[in-house]
Amino acid sequence: MVELGPDDDDIESLKAPLIMRLAGIALGLDGVFTVVLALQNFVGLPMRAPFIAVSALTLCFGVALTLIGVRTAGARGWAAIAGTVVAGLFALADLTWVVFEFAHGVVSLLALGLVPLSALAAILAGFAIPAGLQADKARFRLDAQGFKPGF
Repeated sequence: MVELGPDDDDIESLKAPLIMRLAGIALGLDGVFTVVLALQNFVGLPMRAPFIAVSALTLCFGVALTLIGVRTAGARGWAAIAGTVVAGLFALADLTWVVFEFAHGVVSLLALGLVPLSALAAILAGFAIPAGLQADKARFRLDAQGFKPGF
């Protein structure tokens, strides 16, 4: 029987656990749908300064959430922390946007559906933080030994 050493445990820790993959998928989906919402806003709303600013901010949130989702699925602790913060902020911002839209007679089911998706992504990313930090520590220990893990 082969004995596993501490290095083998570190290599095993680099594999993304299910919660990290689920959080990454949720953040990525949230990001992609947020980009679609931004494009919907650019095309469907009158181009006045407030709408342009909100649409541009929504586009930035979408791109950030997509990239953070990819890194979270790759078991990065910083990405799980960033995903929790960014998805939580976007859930609040999107909820505000939905209320503003309803007040002005505009209904966007995409914007309405993104509120719970963003909240779910933030919650999953929050649960993924410990696993991501553990993988970061293992990655640091392996890096100190000269082993450069990839993505």
